[in-house]
Parts: sequence; structure tokens; C-alpha cells
Amino acid sequence: AKNAPGTISVEAWKKVEDAISFVGETVRLDIEGEEDLLTLAAIFLADIGTKIIYGQPGQGIVLVEVTAEKKRELADFLIQEKAREFMQKFSGKTLIVHDSDADGMSSAVMFGRYLKQRRKINSLFRVSDGATISPESKEQIKKLAPANVVILDFGGEAHNSIKELSQTMNVLIIDHHRMFENDFGNALYLNPHFFNVPDDYISPTSHLSWQICRNSDWLAAVGVIADKGFLAGSKLLKSVSKKYRRVDLGKIVGLIGSADAKGKSSEAVQLLLKMQSPRQMFKGKFAEWEKEVSAEVKRLVAEHKQKALFLANGKVVLYEIKPKFSLRGEMSNRLQQLYPDKIIIIGEVSEGHYLMSFRTVKLNTSFPDMIRKAAENMEGAHGGGHKKAAGCKIRLIDKEKFLDRFIRQIGGE
Repeated sequence: AKNAPGTISVEAWKKVEDAISFVGETVRLDIEGEEDLLTLAAIFLADIGTKIIYGQPGQGIVLVEVTAEKKRELADFLIQEKAREFMQKFSGKTLIVHDSDADGMSSAVMFGRYLKQRRKINSLFRVSDGATISPESKEQIKKLAPANVVILDFGGEAHNSIKELSQTMNVLIIDHHRMFENDFGNALYLNPHFFNVPDDYISPTSHLSWQICRNSDWLAAVGVIADKGFLAGSKLLKSVSKKYRRVDLGKIVGLIGSADAKGKSSEAVQLLLKMQSPRQMFKGKFAEWEKEVSAEVKRLVAEHKQKALFLANGKVVLYEIKPKFSLRGEMSNRLQQLYPDKIIIIGEVSEGHYLMSFRTVKLNTSFPDMIRKAAENMEGAHGGGHKKAAGCKIRLIDKEKFLDRFIRQIGGE
């Protein structure tokens, strides 16, 4: 295989993959060029527990045992290096498009501060359209005409818009959701899933952003907690907990989440950019939003006892809500705590569509795969996320067909 120095070519990657899957005692792979980085490919592609031996100048023979943490550590390092290298060419108008949740907001703040400190760029900010960039938003971005676009905490569902924008803009994507597309035009799409990191060790976007930007550690920790990235972010969480001993980070997760629930993510990002300490979170707008949201969550949790449906022989809890705020994610988390052995689906009717949030803890599921199968050939349907936490949007007229397909995959009627 051909492989240029300092790179891992697609051809070489595939040949390493073939070599690892070879059934036999010995396989030899000849490289035309340089093999210096192909040890990384071997680590990413090998099974957990595999031992890899390679030569390193100045040290001699090195033996590495492949672990989930080693895969994560190396993937995160490559993402950090490639993102920083890509941003070296940034100048002029820059737009940061981010998801509305705590993971997306905290990432946006870190990148905003990084670009201001390192590149002297005052970024513009925009909240995504759920997990995508709508045709309307795409046209507004084109009209704004930024030289650079940073997309945080989403990407796969927006690949068509990203591909088009990348023809005239420098587009960088930092994401951690499972993706089913690989054509993003000229954009640089960085995602730990590319490197076969096990799902439980995937870094949330906030953890990746912190490693790239190295600012706002407490805000990065909040994003990690909100997205349950405890294994990937364990060192960061330990450091931040020690540094801010008297700060309730869990409470801050709720405060920032309330901004998302109330549709105030854009305002929240501007407030966070001005904050120097996590203690500033406990007063002002965030406290006001959290009070309203908490009261609504309490009402919905109480009502589920009368309104929730138990489907698939009790394996699934379906609760259709009519909330004052955007609370599908929060409600799916709350019911997950009440029913840890079940699949939770929180549904909501909105403008001719049916929106759903999915959660589970113990069951061996892959929600993105299940959603794709259930929504097959449904016009305008899209969704995705993580194996045990995901979301989906379909037309309201497809609701019953979707749920029937979904339930059948679980083995229920």
C-alpha cells in the first residue's frame, strides 16, 4: 500500500484492516512510502486486548496493549491536533453553529474564547435546527457569508448542507454522534467514531472542545456530565471537582439545561461568554429559567402515572407530553431513572410532526440503527444520537407506522 510520510492514507488503513482480519498465522504488509503512523491504525482497528509491537527511534521495541482508553486517548489527540492545524488558516468572519444543549453550548463558548485569544477573531454564534441545518438556515448562513464555520455537537444529519457550504467556506465539524454518511465535501469532520472507539468511551463534544481549546474547564465538565461522558472525561471531572470543591456542578447542568428547555440557548451562550467563575451561574437569568422549568418537569412527572403507556410486554414506556417548554430530553432522563430496566420514549406533537426522545440504561440496543429501520422510506424523517440516547422527528401521519416498526424490533406487539 502507498502511504506518504506523516499520514495515514485510506489505502493503507484498509490494508491494515485486511491484515488484522486475515485468518492465518502470519501476514506481511509492504508499505511504499512511510509506515510511521500506521501503528495508530493498527491500534484503532485491533480488538481490545491485542498486543502490538513496533519500533520507535531512540527507544527500540515498544509493546502496546490495546484498550478502550488507549483508543480514546489517541483518537482525541488526533482530533485535537487536526482541529488546531485546520484553524491556523482561519481569518475574517467566523460563525459557530452549535447544538442547543449543554454539550453544544459549552463547546461553543470554548471555541469562541479560543478563536478570540489565538486568532483575534470575534465569532458569531448560531443555534442548530435540532440535529441538522435546515434549507432556510443554510441560505441565511450563505447570505451572512462567513469565511469560516465551526459546527459543534452535530453534523451527520446536516451532511448535504455542510457539503454545499464547504465549497466556499472553511468548515470544521467536531461531533461525537454516530454517523451514517461520509461525504462532507471539503469540510473537516472530526469524530471519535471514525477511530473505532467503543461507545462508552466516546468523548462528548465538550470534552473534545476542551482538549482543543484548553479554556473554561468547569464549563467543559458541565457538558461532560450533561452528556454522561464519565469514562472519557474522568480525569477532567476529577480535576475540576478538586479545583471547585464547593461548586455543585450537577446543579449547573440543570441551570444550563433550563436555558435549552426555554429556547434561550443563544442568550445563554452570550451570558456564559461573560462569566469568569462557575459561582456566577447561581443568580440572574439562569436561576429564573431553572425555577420555571423545574415546576413544569415536576408536573409532567406526576402526570405520567395516568398518561404513560406500557408497550411491548412492558419493555417500553411511551409517554406523550404537552409541555410548556422543550422537555423531551429531560423527561426521558427522568423516566429512565424511574424505570431503569425499560426503554423510554417521550413523544410530542409539533406542527404536523411527531418528535421523540429515546433512552435506556441496561438493554442492549442501538437506537440510531433502530430509528433508521423504523423510519425507512418515510418522507422527511431524520434522527440519530447514541446507542442508548437518541432523538427522532417524523411526520405525524407516520407516527403509528413508526412505533409499530420500532416495537417489533424489540420483540413486542
